[in-house]
Amino acid sequence: MKHGMKHTRLYSIWCGMKSRCNNPNMTHYNSYGGRGISICKEWDNDFSAFMEWSISNGYNDSLTIDRIDQNGDYCPENCRWTSQKVQCNNFSRNKMITYLGKTQSLTMWCEELNLSYSMVKRRLAKGKSVEEAFEKPKYQPKTLSFNDCTMTVKEWSIKTGIPERIIYERLRHNWPIERILNTPKLHD
Repeated sequence: MKHGMKHTRLYSIWCGMKSRCNNPNMTHYNSYGGRGISICKEWDNDFSAFMEWSISNGYNDSLTIDRIDQNGDYCPENCRWTSQKVQCNNFSRNKMITYLGKTQSLTMWCEELNLSYSMVKRRLAKGKSVEEAFEKPKYQPKTLSFNDCTMTVKEWSIKTGIPERIIYERLRHNWPIERILNTPKLHD
């Protein structure tokens, strides 16, 4: 070994990559070498070649090596240096979603569109299309119409002095709108 890099983070990454792909005794071997993922001969046999590629492709100590195609090998055409966040969104177990011609993880879509991950995940689990899950308004306030006037429950609450929770309780018990809005709140 003439590169003098044995105690560097980059050398450690190279060794970890080799052990995941080549050593059946390693913990994560089944997820890498055990399912056919290998390292190109150029990198597998020569740390210096891996180091040169890394430096010319933006390596720094804050980045991790990421395989673009999670079923592909470690090679220059299929690897990149990314942040941990980007790499986590490229895990093979992530649900990848295509929307408007672009494919990325649900987490990345929710971040990009400023949507609640749990809300979108719940919508998809209920069988909504991707478009419905992403495009439906986040919250549609309940409205009530009475005497040719339509307002939200909150607005009716302010106008009548009846707390929102009471109006919702009356709705739940199927009271007619006239009775809901004209029956004063009973004192506690």
